[in-house]
Amino acid sequence: MAVFTPVTQEQAALLMSQLGLGELTDLRGIEGGIENTNYFATTDLGEYVLTLFERLNHEQLPTFESNAVTEPYNFVEHFIDSSGIVSWRFFSSKADFEFVEWDFAGQGSTANADEAATLFGILKSMGKEVYTTVHDQLGAMACRILVPGYSEIYPVED
Repeated sequence: MAVFTPVTQEQAALLMSQLGLGELTDLRGIEGGIENTNYFATTDLGEYVLTLFERLNHEQLPTFESNAVTEPYNFVEHFIDSSGIVSWRFFSSKADFEFVEWDFAGQGSTANADEAATLFGILKSMGKEVYTTVHDQLGAMACRILVPGYSEIYPVED
């Protein structure tokens, strides 16, 4: 952390007020570091770190906007933020949901294949092509399913 870009008391006070973080009582630059400008900002409501990202453009900035992060169709923010760093929550030992093995074998010897055929049939009825591949590396099985125009996180042109 360091101070490369000066921020005045007045500028910081206006920002804290606009963000609803209270009235600024103290602003101290944080020395050291190599890339961003950082300040300790204290208000009557709490203590904060003000960071000015010196080398990132608007698309690279990490987001803390709860609407973006919790949006169910925003797959990227659930795993990787805009800095390219995988969220620490991804490695949490506490799962959001209990893992459920996809195994319908108790419903008959062909139940798993029947379930897969039903799901692939739904995609086929939608006019979608399905590409699958199964990987077994270091004892971990993974199945990758790609449905063009349906399963991409990013637009095809990206």
